[in-house]
Amino acid sequence: MKFTASSGALLKQLQIISAVISSKVVIPILEYLLFEIEKDKLKIVGTDLEVSIQGTMAVESDDVGKIAVPARLMIDILRTLPEQPITFNINNQNIEQNLGKTHPPHAGKTGGERPNRSLV
Repeated sequence: MKFTASSGALLKQLQIISAVISSKVVIPILEYLLFEIEKDKLKIVGTDLEVSIQGTMAVESDDVGKIAVPARLMIDILRTLPEQPITFNINNQNIEQNLGKTHPPHAGKTGGERPNRSLV
């Protein structure tokens, strides 16, 4: 799965959606946000099992797929960047991003590991 997004727009979405993530999670997967790609749309979902927040944004992609990404790590990386397009390439739960800086690939989790919760 591959997509390109604006670093500033993605950071803004992640900061809003990650507000639902508790600092003391009981289930480790709840520290992750679900990224779902459908053509040129990225849907991001975060939950603490009681409340869920969902956001969508436009991206450049022809792929379809989903992966759970570590919320805090992604936000920390995006905060260090100026406004620029970022290309994410996700293969076998490895997330590689073209950031113009050296950031090693980091691991995601399959989207199926996230709990299914209705949005409030």
